[in-house]
Amino acid sequence: SYREQPGAVEWNVAKLAETLHLAGALEKKEVEASRARFRVAYEAAWLATFRAKLGLDPAAGTVREAAALAVSRADAGATAEDDALAATDRALIEDLIATMEHTGADFTATF
Repeated sequence: SYREQPGAVEWNVAKLAETLHLAGALEKKEVEASRARFRVAYEAAWLATFRAKLGLDPAAGTVREAAALAVSRADAGATAEDDALAATDRALIEDLIATMEHTGADFTATF
C-alpha cells in the first residue's frame, strides 16, 4: 500500500548502509545516521510534493531542493517540527488523503 512505501524504502536504505559499512565504505555512525537522514529527506519531499499539488507553497522550489534543505537543517539541529506552517500543511494533506481513502477518490484524478 501507498502508506507502507516509505518504511520499505527506509529499510532498503538501512540495508544498503549496513552493506557499505561491512565493505568498509561507511563508518558505523554514518550507518545509523542514514536512516534518520532518509526520514528527514522523505518527509520534506513528501510535504513539498503535496504543497505543490495543492498550491500551498509555490515559492518552495523543487522537491529535491526542499529535501536537501531539510537534511541540511536537521544536520544543524533543527527539526521538521520547528516549522508550524509545515505542521498545519501536513495535517491538511493528511486529512485530504484520509478523505480520499474514505470516499474512494482516485489519486490521479484528484490532482
